[in-house]
Amino acid sequence: METPRSEGNEPGVPDSSTDAPLAAPLLEFLARWQGRTASEQTPVPSLLFHYTDVSGLHGILNTAQLWATHAAYLNDRTELIHSIQLVQQLMEHRNGSSQLDGPLNCPADDVMLQVMQNLYRYLDIYTVCFCENGDLLSQWRAYGPQGGYALGFAGGGVSVMVGPRITLVPVIYGEEEQRQCLSDLVADWRATFRDVPPRESSPPVWGVGVLVFAEVFTLAAVAFKDAAFAEEREWRLVYRRLQLPDEGTGLQVAFRHRHGMLLPYVPITSLPHDRAESTPRLALEEITMGPRAEPQLAGYALEKFVQGLGYTPSQPVIRPSTVPLRSW
Repeated sequence: METPRSEGNEPGVPDSSTDAPLAAPLLEFLARWQGRTASEQTPVPSLLFHYTDVSGLHGILNTAQLWATHAAYLNDRTELIHSIQLVQQLMEHRNGSSQLDGPLNCPADDVMLQVMQNLYRYLDIYTVCFCENGDLLSQWRAYGPQGGYALGFAGGGVSVMVGPRITLVPVIYGEEEQRQCLSDLVADWRATFRDVPPRESSPPVWGVGVLVFAEVFTLAAVAFKDAAFAEEREWRLVYRRLQLPDEGTGLQVAFRHRHGMLLPYVPITSLPHDRAESTPRLALEEITMGPRAEPQLAGYALEKFVQGLGYTPSQPVIRPSTVPLRSW
């Protein structure tokens, strides 16, 4: 059996030398859920805002890159925990047990349990976060007295960053919608990963199953967030690295530091406004400066900076925040 190839084999999908009876169903399951994510996407807003500090602003504009941070290192780690708990509740409902400590003697559930208990081992997803609102009090508070910036990108400009293993998804805040999505996922997985040989006699099949389910689950979970954050109306540019060797075709992981810890990220390069330009520019329409001391000085320096990078005096539009927050 020959496995389709794109950017190397998809993670967890057996190559042409693997004689596994579940190869075709697993491929279909993976394609079905990747297609579901794309097909259910709502229209992209005309503007999407990325909040950052002055260091992030300087780096993004200088390099014409956005840095996608590993999902495990986002500011709110409870997002992934919330999704894990929902899946565990669905598994407990099926198995009639409040304890999920060991093998459940159901191949599909055993794979899900392994993924839930060791998610960070399989999670290799990186995200850039955007909001539909470019002047949010909650975001400015997060940047404290130094003030932040909201970079307003044309929605179409963000969309062109989508490519192999990169998707743009709206965040889902409603728990009922989240639960329904995961319920469908669990049911589909149970229908797919069944009648398999024992783990001891066919470890490759089980290994493939773990990677495929982890791939689909993390792609869904990274788009879930608690309803308390609904005012952000967040979107996420998501990059999924291959779990198997990618033959050098994937984006490369780099590291930066924050709060005394290294953070893995991947740089995602935008297309310039004009491909003929020697200096690439982002599809940047607006920059909102968060509340700060001496906004006039900050605005003057920002104008000089962006014009020096080849932007015009009218694009991006630079405006101060209208939020009445004293940050000094």
